[in-house]
Amino acid sequence: MLQTVKATITTAMDQTMKPSEKCKSVELKSLTDFITENFNGNQSAFARANGVQRAQVSQWIKAGYIVIDDKLCAIRRVLKKETITEIPGLDGTRNALDKLGI
Repeated sequence: MLQTVKATITTAMDQTMKPSEKCKSVELKSLTDFITENFNGNQSAFARANGVQRAQVSQWIKAGYIVIDDKLCAIRRVLKKETITEIPGLDGTRNALDKLGI
């Protein structure tokens, strides 16, 4: 499961792909695809139904917003982290967990 999540995030953050390509590759929906499927591609109707101006919809599309479970989502940034295997002296997840007493 964790590998699937990592692959999903990595694909979603790929700057060389169009938003709709990113979404399809990880089974997400671009906002454009959502509007096409649910509002026959009519961005004005989507804007009215969601209480926003048409210009806001254009901004969301340009920014690459995606739809997950009928929720509008935006990836703001990739977060850095330190994993157990990156801690000096620890060489692998199981060994690292053993050394930490977990």
